[in-house]
Amino acid sequence: MKILNSIGITAAFKGFVIFLVYGVLTTLYVAIKYGFDTDLPASTLSALEGPLSIITFGWLAFVGSALLMFTTMLGTKPSNLETNRPKRVFWLSLPICEAAIALGVVIGATLFGMALASHILFMIDFSPSEIHILFYSLASAMFVLTYPVAFITIACLDDKGEFLKQLSSTLIFYIFLILSNQNITHPVENIGTAGITMLVLMIILAIYRYVKVQELRA
Repeated sequence: MKILNSIGITAAFKGFVIFLVYGVLTTLYVAIKYGFDTDLPASTLSALEGPLSIITFGWLAFVGSALLMFTTMLGTKPSNLETNRPKRVFWLSLPICEAAIALGVVIGATLFGMALASHILFMIDFSPSEIHILFYSLASAMFVLTYPVAFITIACLDDKGEFLKQLSSTLIFYIFLILSNQNITHPVENIGTAGITMLVLMIILAIYRYVKVQELRA
């Protein structure tokens, strides 16, 4: 639990709920006032796109994950969650990973909220637009990209391997998500390839951590 708290999982959940509601409300506002087939005013467009900084997420995810794997030596260097030491982990690499996870959750939740709202409007024949399909696929893509950052963060901080078995079991759901993304026309190019690449990386990391934990316990 300390590891989950250290990466801000509670704050991430709260952020998910908040921006899920934000996505629903902004989409309902746009649909009712403008519809989905007209150009939106700059102010409304800014409000809708504000949380969706995918490029920023990408850089944070890449830099944070790479730094954390390096500063913890793939989880073999102990990280003290009580004293927040070593500093290079808790003051540098971990905050970047936390920011990436939080931003990924915000983007995914907003897109999911937009998908739910537009889907409901489509089902009640308020709008003929099927834009909810696009929003669902984008939200799914954000989870495919965000989860590996959380996985790497937990695996690298869990130097004793206390959560390794539970963490590894979540890869089953991740595989299912990747497979489901293969069956839809995706607006994000190569999302399937990215997901498979991340899956291979996580499996390798999990096996490496398992071997090191067994050596530590021997």
